Order: sequence, then C-alpha cells, then structure tokens
Amino acid sequence: MVLLEEFRRKVGPVTIVKGGGYRCEAYNKKIGGAENSQHLYRQAADVKAKRVPHWVAVMAATFLKFRGMGFGKGKLHLDDRAGPMAWWVYQSKREHIG
Repeated sequence: MVLLEEFRRKVGPVTIVKGGGYRCEAYNKKIGGAENSQHLYRQAADVKAKRVPHWVAVMAATFLKFRGMGFGKGKLHLDDRAGPMAWWVYQSKREHIG
C-alpha cells in the first residue's frame, strides 16, 4: 500500500500488529473482523508508531488522506478504501462503533 510507505516516511518506523495486515476470509471471521474488511483486499494495516505520540500518527494519517481510520488500544487502523471515508473507535478487541 503506497500510502503506508508515505506514512512511514512521515512518522518513522511502525509495527504492523499481529493480524493487522492481509487476512484470509477464515482468519478474518475467526477474529471477528468486519465482513467486508479492507484487510481482505490488502488495503489495510493496523499499526503502532514507534517514535511519535499516537495523536501525531493520527494527524499524519489524516494529512495523507487515508480513507479509513480506526482508533484504540494503542493501535491505528489505516486503509485506502474506495467510497466514503470511515472513522471508528475500538471499544474492545472485537467491537467497534462507526
């Protein structure tokens, strides 16, 4: 994902969290991922920025125009979906709003 490389250039090293990259349908279902998750299409990554505060990572992602962003538990979901933008806050490992 081109935007993820731009994000890395802006904020420095990032870690893709376990299960936060590409997912097959079976794994996505097992972990409670969204039915039409961008992870299924290689359009999403769940990341943790190593050298900047979480809010700086969010601002960089907004500046780069990521179309989908999820926040919570110290991670940031970033995706380059087609269609309308979507933002949400994770309430727990398997629940989100938005």
